[in-house]
Amino acid sequence: MGKLSLGAVVLVFLGGLLYKNNDFISLGGVLFKYKGSAAVVKVPEGTKTIGKGAFARNETAERIELPDSVDSVRDLAFAGCSSLKRVRLSKNLTQIGKGAFMGCASLERITVPSRITNIEEFTFARCSSLESVTLPSELLAIRSNAFAGCKSLKAIAFPPKLAAIESGAFGLCGLLGTVTLGPCITTIGPAAFVPGGKLVIRAKKDSCAEKYAKKMHIKLELY
Repeated sequence: MGKLSLGAVVLVFLGGLLYKNNDFISLGGVLFKYKGSAAVVKVPEGTKTIGKGAFARNETAERIELPDSVDSVRDLAFAGCSSLKRVRLSKNLTQIGKGAFMGCASLERITVPSRITNIEEFTFARCSSLESVTLPSELLAIRSNAFAGCKSLKAIAFPPKLAAIESGAFGLCGLLGTVTLGPCITTIGPAAFVPGGKLVIRAKKDSCAEKYAKKMHIKLELY
């Protein structure tokens, strides 16, 4: 058996293989904790799950890259990463947990992978520097407060299959301009959008979106 480096330890733990080095603590493909201080963080290949709060409140990471082996990001995984500007998500990601990027105040842009069908509650809430969001074509629902407090977000394109935008999803997004809401949308929750500023809702006549805009006294354009 080869000699272990001083920076790494391999242990048998609870019937599985625990890998621990100075930066990552993982077990069975689950990354439980990142303890490093690098500005650019590359999660190890073979990781399948980013555990709950694994990077939470990290203050040094500016860019994080996930390998395509990752298929799940758990709740609060990157919450409060105050310096995080960019993140490269796995193309095979099927789940992003609640509040996963909540409070990442430096995050500037995000591309949500194609296999994501729901953006969960508070996922990107209080990402106050977020300017660019690319949503996947198969997205069906944006849950409550998903983008609440994204004060720098000026525009977002919604995919045609989107059916639900829940309460407070874009609350306190004061710079948001014209948004086009398609006819597949059947649910728009209370205060999903806040009237005022430059917000304009483009909607089909007699659609759920038209009724919502009129009820909330939001500027309306029909198409």
